[in-house]
Amino acid sequence: MRKYLIVAMLFCCSIAFAQNVKRPDTYNYNRGVEAIQKNNAEEALEYLNKELEDNPNNGYALAWIATVRKYQKEYGRALTAVDLAIKHIPKKDKQYRAFAYIVRAEVYIGLDEKDKALADFAAAIKETPDDADVYEKRANLYYYLDKYDLADKDYRKIISIDPGSVMGYMGIGRNANAEKRYDDAIEQFNYVTRLSLDYSFGYSFRAESYAGLKQYDKAIDDIIKALDIDGDNKAFHLMQQVADSAMVPLVAKLKVQSQKKTVFVR
Repeated sequence: MRKYLIVAMLFCCSIAFAQNVKRPDTYNYNRGVEAIQKNNAEEALEYLNKELEDNPNNGYALAWIATVRKYQKEYGRALTAVDLAIKHIPKKDKQYRAFAYIVRAEVYIGLDEKDKALADFAAAIKETPDDADVYEKRANLYYYLDKYDLADKDYRKIISIDPGSVMGYMGIGRNANAEKRYDDAIEQFNYVTRLSLDYSFGYSFRAESYAGLKQYDKAIDDIIKALDIDGDNKAFHLMQQVADSAMVPLVAKLKVQSQKKTVFVR
């Protein structure tokens, strides 16, 4: 349940300062949202359902119930709640309506109804066309559908909205890796590592590119760098793959890194 907690908290922060929209301020509703922030699903559902007993058309409460049900993989209940949420959230509250469409899109992904999910992401973008997170979610779905050109278009939109974020460049690089355009991918990941020196995925994804080009020395350097930053899972799996083709240099470089750590500790 921790994943939905993070999403919920980020969403709460993003809408906290919206103006000219009257939102619920009842005891049960507020306690329900607070319970989500505290990662307590059952308490959240208890308070939000009490809210609906008093105010059955509270689309905001329904949207949060759908969020919890989605991450519990109770897709039927989530879909029922979010359909009602979209019906009752005021049209002028574009941020919350976009949120509800995103929730429903992710429910449809869980139900393997990708076309409906894409339609809801498009609806969310129509509500909040400058929200980079929505483009990222849709681009990720395009990636898994092997629609790399459409994913690239969304990632470029992310870059236009927030050029200092790594996500657009990471996405374009990942697409290039999937199409075995490794040199193009490396160009993207090089920029990611300049934008954020301590972002481990910039190194682990670039390692995948180097491995694709059979440049194993460079791949190993990036694997070790990614692991050194935060124990990157992708880097760990790549290390196992690279070991099949370059065991000797991999072991040698790991020994050197281990000795550096030992000296530092002393």
